[in-house]
Amino acid sequence: MSRSPRWKVLINPTSLRGKKERLWREFRESLQSYEIQFDELLTEYSGHAAYLIHKSIKEGSRHFAVVGGDGSVHD
Repeated sequence: MSRSPRWKVLINPTSLRGKKERLWREFRESLQSYEIQFDELLTEYSGHAAYLIHKSIKEGSRHFAVVGGDGSVHD
């Protein structure tokens, strides 16, 4: 049986106001209910998501999700 991959979830906290914060909470609960392993990575500045992804790839990560707006996805 193969082991499930560990996901890196990049989160832009400045975009998590109101509805987005609730959606992230629901998404987190869904990941946990399906026993999906993940690490939360908070972005701190423009371009930080790209840095975190490149660093994670060098460390062997291959599965990513982004919680944020267009800027976060664009990174």
